[in-house]
Amino acid sequence: MAFVCLDCAFKGKDKYALDRHCDTDKHKEIVGKKLIDNLELSDIRLMNDDESKRYIYRHRYFRVEYCPRLAEHFKKMDRWNYIQKLLQENPSKLSPKEMALRKQEIKDEYPEDYEGDECKNRVEQLEYDLENIQELIDEKDCLLLYFTNEGMKITSRQALAIAEDTVRKRMLAELESVGIAKAKNDKKKAELELKIKLLELKNS
Repeated sequence: MAFVCLDCAFKGKDKYALDRHCDTDKHKEIVGKKLIDNLELSDIRLMNDDESKRYIYRHRYFRVEYCPRLAEHFKKMDRWNYIQKLLQENPSKLSPKEMALRKQEIKDEYPEDYEGDECKNRVEQLEYDLENIQELIDEKDCLLLYFTNEGMKITSRQALAIAEDTVRKRMLAELESVGIAKAKNDKKKAELELKIKLLELKNS
């Protein structure tokens, strides 16, 4: 088994060698330079425990990138919430005139330059007939079966704690790497500015 750092092309003889390499400033600087312009993180070091936990659980590192099974679980949860809202809001007995009025009321809630999907989805939800609603109820039952079986294992307290800890470490490592890269850049910039001033003084 190869213990290779894809960022630095470092090859270690074992996991411990690779872990030691990943803890060096050189490695962190290289990683930081790659992330410095597109790091999508707020600094969890500046948050209290509750704030950082909420931030981690909402971030794509946790919801999408940590584990395919967990990402699929969150997709199912979003779908469940969508169906719940749709079934609660669907006015299946509205007359055509009442339907048109309700659609206009929904559209009026959004600014003219609104480009999201929420308004469109809410308007479409009004048009579900009884057959569509039954399909949604059946889908909701299937989702409920998933949540009470496989979903409970994926989101057990222990599994979520491991996921949270892994994502927290990733965030902290990336923030530290970017900090090191910025410090190195600032140092090089300061040294260059000093050289320029010395040359100017020498030539004046």
